[in-house]
Amino acid sequence: GGGGGAGGGVLASRAWLGRHDADEYVRRAAERLWEAAGMSLPESYAAPDFALSCLLGHAHAPVRAAAARALAGGMRTHPGSADGTLQLLLETFRGNPDVEVRTGDFGDETKLVLNHPTRAAACAALAAVAPHLMGAAKAKGPQRQQQQQAGRSRLRAVFEFLVADGLADLDDGVWAGALEAGLAHIELYGAGHAGVVLPVLEAYLAARRGEGERKEAKRPQKKGKKGVEEERKKKKKLAEADVADRVREGVVICLGNAARFLPADSPKVAEVVGLLIQMLDTPSYDVQVAVSECLVHLVARVDPEEARAHIDTCLKNLKGPTYGMRKGAAFGLAGIIKGLGMDALKEYAVMAELTKMVTNKGSYKVREGALFAYERLFAALGFEFEPLLLLVLPHLLRCFGDSSKDVRRATQEASGCIMASITANGMKIVMPLVLKSLNDKKWRTKLESIGLLGSMAHCSTDQLSSTLPTIIPRLLQSLSDPHEEVQRGARRALKQIGEVVQNPEVRGSVPAILTALAKPQSTERALQRLINTSFVHAVDAASLALVAPLLSRGLKDRNNRTKQMAAQITGSMCTLVRDTADLLPYAARLIELVKAMISDNSPGVRKVAAKALGSLYKGLGEAEMPGVLQDMLQALRDASNAVQRSGAALGVAYLLVVMGSDAIDRMLPTILNGVRDDDPQVREGFANLFITLPESFGKKFVPFIRTVLRAVLSLLDDKSVEVRGIVLQAGHNIAQAFTAHNEIESLLPTLQEGLRHPQWRSRMGACHIMGTYLCNLAGCLGQVIVPQSESEELADGQDDLKEGAKITTSRLHAQMAKRIGLRRRDAILSTIYLMRSESNGMVANTAFRVWKAVVVNSPATLSSIFPTLISRIIEALASEDADEQHGAGEALGGIVQKMGAAVLKEIVPLLQTRLRSGDEATRQGVCLGLKEVMRSTSRKRISDYVPALIGAVRDALCDEAEAVRVAAGEAFQNLHGMVGQQAIDEIVPALISQLASREEEEE
Repeated sequence: GGGGGAGGGVLASRAWLGRHDADEYVRRAAERLWEAAGMSLPESYAAPDFALSCLLGHAHAPVRAAAARALAGGMRTHPGSADGTLQLLLETFRGNPDVEVRTGDFGDETKLVLNHPTRAAACAALAAVAPHLMGAAKAKGPQRQQQQQAGRSRLRAVFEFLVADGLADLDDGVWAGALEAGLAHIELYGAGHAGVVLPVLEAYLAARRGEGERKEAKRPQKKGKKGVEEERKKKKKLAEADVADRVREGVVICLGNAARFLPADSPKVAEVVGLLIQMLDTPSYDVQVAVSECLVHLVARVDPEEARAHIDTCLKNLKGPTYGMRKGAAFGLAGIIKGLGMDALKEYAVMAELTKMVTNKGSYKVREGALFAYERLFAALGFEFEPLLLLVLPHLLRCFGDSSKDVRRATQEASGCIMASITANGMKIVMPLVLKSLNDKKWRTKLESIGLLGSMAHCSTDQLSSTLPTIIPRLLQSLSDPHEEVQRGARRALKQIGEVVQNPEVRGSVPAILTALAKPQSTERALQRLINTSFVHAVDAASLALVAPLLSRGLKDRNNRTKQMAAQITGSMCTLVRDTADLLPYAARLIELVKAMISDNSPGVRKVAAKALGSLYKGLGEAEMPGVLQDMLQALRDASNAVQRSGAALGVAYLLVVMGSDAIDRMLPTILNGVRDDDPQVREGFANLFITLPESFGKKFVPFIRTVLRAVLSLLDDKSVEVRGIVLQAGHNIAQAFTAHNEIESLLPTLQEGLRHPQWRSRMGACHIMGTYLCNLAGCLGQVIVPQSESEELADGQDDLKEGAKITTSRLHAQMAKRIGLRRRDAILSTIYLMRSESNGMVANTAFRVWKAVVVNSPATLSSIFPTLISRIIEALASEDADEQHGAGEALGGIVQKMGAAVLKEIVPLLQTRLRSGDEATRQGVCLGLKEVMRSTSRKRISDYVPALIGAVRDALCDEAEAVRVAAGEAFQNLHGMVGQQAIDEIVPALISQLASREEEEE
């Protein structure tokens, strides 16, 4: 147990370290180990043999931090070790500088060994031991006084170390740790021991009081050793000056914090404030910032007359000869005014004096100093300074065109500072004045206004969203100003706005966008760059401000490719922005241009524009695009040409897509009423929806296919050629798009109904569409092409393609049959084959072309579908429609003629079987079929089947149905023509015998 022995010391040091670990689990485990082993912390815990102090240089930051807390814990446990521990920390810091060591085989290379982590750990430990610096709190009497005296000595040693070493470190982390340690001690002991701290800090500042602005050494003209030596001295001098500035900054911060603990009536406060005012001449931004912040808390505690004197000093120094003096005076003035309050501006006539300075024509340095003051005052006071912008703004506008480059730079910095913090109310003050100046006839005034507009790029994100939609168009107008300087100023202002773009993807395209805004011929290149960009981050207000004018220009371009890219980007904007409210300032104009593009002559442009319109509606909603769907529907009715109607249909389709399937369900009755309108142009407009809706909805359109397809088949007989062409194309599009297994039942039954539609145009169109569908089911994508024949109506809505879809192999045909089923395939092909014999030549030609497209081997296919085909022929022969009967007869005759005896052996038995059907129409059709068979074949071929034919005709002549007997009589005539007296001899006696038998039965 305990901490004795080398091994025990190391173990105890590690356990003590663990008790101060940042992780609670480690602390508990170390606590248990400490108690279980009965360990105790020796008073020599800071000695090297305890192995605790060496951990300040450990490679891992958590270990170094724990070591710092462990040393503080040791000082708390053993108050008497405070001097030794403090000395250890100071020596650790000083003993670990960054050093250069020689490396390489011959020692000709150097390597810098960085020990700043150890120094930073020493500073962290110095901050941690601050509460225990004064010794044990329970001591009383003389012992307490001795401890207090020793504690003050340690406190003085800490700040002497900080001034000499800690705050002089060139590593930012170490410097920040040293400053934190100093502030920790001031916070604990400032109230009771400010008299110890302040003299150390004041002594340092007093020693540096006479230092003025550093001037950069001249570059040596001579080369050689002397020149190299001078360069080395110059770098050393600059490094020393940088160290001095870092120390000054830290000392000023500590001084300001220590002075807060002084009594309100202490004359020491005025001395500190005066010392801080003097430190403003230090040409270091960090020092001047630190002084300004300290003045804010101290200046209100000085006498009003002293405050006036300090303000006068700052106003005087604003006219000083050096840049550092003028800049420091601006920081000091801002700190004093913020500490005293806004009323001090009026009470001490600050604004009046600044007005005199900024209008001084004799010295550019005086004008520059006033601008520095405006910048720092707004940075310090923020929105409280905004009411004075009406006074300041005219001076800023004028100074943008100042002859001095330094004044112009100061004006830009002041404007940027103002715009970075301006509120909405402040913007309402600034914007009207700037825009009014932009309309001035004098080019210099325009240039000044443009400069201020460019400074608005520094506004906050909220202000950018509201101001850039106004700024950018005005800057774009200035790009075409007659004066070259105004154009150049507008380009600079746009570049300033481009520099504040936050979106990384747009930032990379800013040069191309700015070029396109200045040169319209570069629009396509900029849009192409954006199209090729993959956006990962949200588009910010500045990005939108640059991209929106580019899109507006692209949407109005003559080039179709440019318009398509602009519309595509416009449609995706709602998904790219973080908040769609950022898009609202540009939405109205973009929507207007997109709606105009929907009537473009190019189908590709119309389609992309319609998609963009739907995307905008999805992102912005009905509130920002009220009545857009009704506007598109009205355009379907009112459009003056087919192009406009087609575009409106696309717009309706993509709007319904974003509204969802429920929207099309509600809209379908309106569409169906539209295609039944008396006006053919209205029918044409709404018929376009049958093309656009399936394309835009995709698989979500399946529930509506049957209803739409029936309407398409009905419209195929429309009086208008244009309507017929549109719906035929719509049918083909549907047939090509919906070939999945679950979609077959939505299409095929309706198309089968269409094949038997009473109107020939509808049958022809259904046959054409069916051919396309069957080919696509087989995997032969495309549309079956029917060449022009007899009339141009055959080609309505077709593309000028030389080749169309066609099933070319038996395997593909089998695949098609498998997908729809053999029974259904047989029924469809039978109907198409029958249509080849229709009396209407256009229907017959279409059916012939479709048959050739879907059938690979015609004889084999006919044999396969023969039973179904004969049934279909018999059904058609029994129809009351004379044309249908004629077509069926022609078909049957054609089969017999082509296939001869091979088919007779199947037809005759099949007809005999069907003659026994209980359906009268079937029996009648069989008789007519027998008639066609005998009419279409020769006597030689039919000779083998004469007995069967005689029996069939004889039975039919005795049928109880009159229609069957009439048809059988026609068949008997053909039979008599072929076999002559044999027909009479074998049929008439039988008929007479049956008559006699029937008379006997009746008697």
